[in-house]
Amino acid sequence: MEELSCQVFGSKVILNGISKIEWRNIWFKLRSRWGAIIPKRFMGRKGRGRVAVISIEEYEKSLLALDEAFARLDTRKDEIDYRINRDACIQRFEFCVALAWKTSVRVLGLNATAPKVAIREMARAGLISDIQKWFEFIDARNRSSHTYDEGVAIEVLSAAKKFSSEGWTLMKGLKAR
Repeated sequence: MEELSCQVFGSKVILNGISKIEWRNIWFKLRSRWGAIIPKRFMGRKGRGRVAVISIEEYEKSLLALDEAFARLDTRKDEIDYRINRDACIQRFEFCVALAWKTSVRVLGLNATAPKVAIREMARAGLISDIQKWFEFIDARNRSSHTYDEGVAIEVLSAAKKFSSEGWTLMKGLKAR
């Protein structure tokens, strides 16, 4: 039997010696438990399936979490506390940006797999007004995901603060659809 694996909420589960029928049963249990869809291409073979729920509600929760992180950033006690809260803001910003374009793709029924393509389509649909700002958000997210130093953190935090209002504007547009 081949080794089968599945990535579920950051935990890797290795399933050794399991038949494809048993694997499908596990897949359906995971699907019904979390209400998410594991891509069919990951069924019954070695691969990584990701369980992710992309919805307007999840996007709204992520925006609320970002706002909470900014509120904590303003009530810092010392430099270490500030850095920890700043990093939390940056990580929540990264998640919000990714969820923003992915949720928009789902709501608009697009086949876009790249964020910049999705942003152009969001502008065509009237969900956002300033494409350039959104490109800057994507670039800031990519910088923080791939390179991390103090200068990058300051730049990304600045972009994250600008994102909050734009993110809520997008949320209103998505809910109106």
